Amino acid sequence: MPEPDSLPARYDFVMVSDESPGRRFGPSRAVELAERRYGLCGTARDLPSYIDENYLIETESGERFVLKLSHPGEDVRLLTAQNAAMAQLAAAGLAVPVARPDRDGSELGTVRDDDGRERIVRLLTYLPGGLLVDASSRTPELFASLGRFLGALDRELQDFPAAALERHTCWDLLWTLDVRAHVDAIGDPLGRARVEAGLERFERRTLPELRALRRGVIHNDANDYNVLVGGVEAPRVLGLIDFGDMLRTAIVCEPAIAMAYAMLAEEDPGAAAGAVLSGYQREFPLTAREVALIPGLVEARLCVSVTMAAHERARQPDNEYVSANEADAWRLLGRWRDGERWLALALERAHLEAGGVAG
Repeated sequence: MPEPDSLPARYDFVMVSDESPGRRFGPSRAVELAERRYGLCGTARDLPSYIDENYLIETESGERFVLKLSHPGEDVRLLTAQNAAMAQLAAAGLAVPVARPDRDGSELGTVRDDDGRERIVRLLTYLPGGLLVDASSRTPELFASLGRFLGALDRELQDFPAAALERHTCWDLLWTLDVRAHVDAIGDPLGRARVEAGLERFERRTLPELRALRRGVIHNDANDYNVLVGGVEAPRVLGLIDFGDMLRTAIVCEPAIAMAYAMLAEEDPGAAAGAVLSGYQREFPLTAREVALIPGLVEARLCVSVTMAAHERARQPDNEYVSANEADAWRLLGRWRDGERWLALALERAHLEAGGVAG
């Protein structure tokens, strides 16, 4: 089975740190840290991660946890907000990780790495299930269950305190244009031109409307490595991990981001996107105005994804996770000349079938 993972109104936080990743703790030190801080005796092994360090801790009694070490420079207020949001979601019955306190009763602690940098450490509960990327049957019902899960999550977080989640990062689709600073990292001239054209379309057609839409706290990264699934004959979404990209932004970005990843490698990407939307509408309905922006948002997310993969690959050449979806994202972008038309039709149909809200 695959394993997983008071501020001013807005503060600057770039999702990808400019600091060198530095030397890793490694499983042996993770074992020592888990025993010393949390009283857990067992084994540790690496889990994939974009910029943090994650270790699967398995105790002698068979319990499992995820030990997370933040990248240098992470803001403790952000992690506090993530922990609080996960606790609220879990209390509402949604399957998400929750923080386990250490020996002193604290959910967050600090430790110095071999380079002398302070890292924030926390221990999260482990959620069983396979990853969506490994699902053998990617049915419309599975994608609809993803939409329902995300809709329920966003509805639950409508009134969540968002001061620490007002973030300036290129992974917020409202700040998509920030990736222009990294487009030169794309080595292929045709690919670079395709991304530049997509960003120009986003700036002209989508961004002005997006800025006017309702906002809320969202997970912001329902990619197929963060979505847990189960069931053989009728697979469905069981849970969601990795709240590291969580923020307050336009609510429609949540299903749009999920669609961008659900569509990857699909023979009928429009059907996959429509199923996600259909499920989301049943839990937290979008308006027709919001739905109309989704094609532009999907293209924007794909542009951000391939650009940051190229940028991070130069910084972390040994980290395969930073390029996990890159090839499929490029393939989907390659058919985007007519993408807005076929995707818009599929979404309009799903919106109407779900009894979509006008306006």
